[in-house]
This record gives sequence, structure tokens and C-alpha cells, in this order.
Amino acid sequence: MLRLILTRLAAGVPTLFAVVALAFFLMRLAPGGPFDAERALDPAIRANLEHLYGLDLPLPRQFGLYLWNLAHGDLGPSLHWRDFTVNELFALALPISVRLGAEALALALAIGLPLGLAAGSREGGAGGSLGLTLLALVGLAVPSFVVA
Repeated sequence: MLRLILTRLAAGVPTLFAVVALAFFLMRLAPGGPFDAERALDPAIRANLEHLYGLDLPLPRQFGLYLWNLAHGDLGPSLHWRDFTVNELFALALPISVRLGAEALALALAIGLPLGLAAGSREGGAGGSLGLTLLALVGLAVPSFVVA
């Protein structure tokens, strides 16, 4: 069992590397940049910002620095919120997201478990199980934002 787990983890490393590399290079291929806005920046200010964020380095060096920082848990500075790092933004938002996720899970269990037990206990019954199954299918088919 331990060997299977280690094999799966070892197979996940190249996949994770491929996803990270693909995301990094696709972001570099996309038109525009983090400092593009309606009003153009002064070239000297733009050069200073690119130097500050390491965007003036060669692409392989940028990627190596990105991987190094990722391996150390540093997601870098936020390019949108200038006074925050991405780690700080996650630290602010994570407790809220975890609470919302836990509440949604509790609600889903509170509704789904009794309905599932009712549908399972009426197996082969006329109408009761069919109605609960149709309700479940409608719940799955309707987009999440409509249910919310």
C-alpha cells in the first residue's frame, strides 16, 4: 500500500510541474501586462516596476525564480493590490472561504442525507423514490448560482 501511495505521489510531480510551467508560459504569451492601463506609464517608471517585479529578466530565469519561490511557499507580490503579497491576501480570505465551504457542506449534508435515506428506504415504491430522484437531478442540473 505504501508503495502504491509513493508511486502515485511520484507520478504527480511531473504532472504538477507541467501544469505550473504551462500556466507560467501561457501568462507570458497573453497580450498585455500587469502595468498596462488606460493611461500609459512613463517609460522610466515602467522600467523600474518591471525591474522591481523581475519582469526584465530573461524568461528562463524568471521561470527558475518562480519555481524557487513556489517551492518555498512564496507566491510573490500582488500585482493588483500593491501593498500586499499574495500570501497575505490568502491569509485574509482563507478563513472566510473555509467558513463558507463548511457551512455549504453542512447544509448539503443536512438536506441530502435525509433525502438520500428516504429515497433508499422506498426503493421500488410508487412515486416517492421517483420524486426524490427527480428532485436530486434538478438540483444537479440547475446552475450553482441559481441554487444559491
